[in-house]
Amino acid sequence: MLLYKFKSLEKFDHTIDILLNERLFCASFKKLNDPCEGLYNYIGAFNKAFSPAFDISKTKRIPDKKICSLSESLSDVRMWSYYANSHKGIAIEIELDENEVEQIIYIKNLLEKTGQAKSEYILTRKTNHWGYENEYRILSNKKHYPIKNKIRAIYLGLRIAPLHKKLLKKMISLDIHIYETELETESIKIIKGKCIR
Repeated sequence: MLLYKFKSLEKFDHTIDILLNERLFCASFKKLNDPCEGLYNYIGAFNKAFSPAFDISKTKRIPDKKICSLSESLSDVRMWSYYANSHKGIAIEIELDENEVEQIIYIKNLLEKTGQAKSEYILTRKTNHWGYENEYRILSNKKHYPIKNKIRAIYLGLRIAPLHKKLLKKMISLDIHIYETELETESIKIIKGKCIR
């Protein structure tokens, strides 16, 4: 399956590490942008009633796990705005097997759980606020996840700097196509533009 890693080019070395060393950085879930990441409402034997209000006394957090987030969609303008530095960054198209990733399931409220919670289960649930991300995750115990020979293309943001465009064309393997993107104004979606290499 084809998934997309959105990257800002402000920290250019981080992006080049993905493209040249063919690996994805996996961050601790505690450092992700959702403060509810890894949290679940624990329903104990003597606490059957659950208040939907956020109450830290009833909330537990799973042990640390590392995550790399990707999206199934290239087209959502919010993904480009939030994760590719307001369309000045790129999206990296990566082909992964289905058994390498976990699809996120979006739910209305913070997950309720009784008994022992498995990290894989908790970390594949997010509230509906994040549904536009169409997220898949690599869950790992290691800092980097190898993607050798799995990068298929690079998509350039609408506002990418000419210098970054030039550097990417010079540095990246000729096997990897580079595409510009365009804004489809009727649907407000980002679409694939012309191949520039």
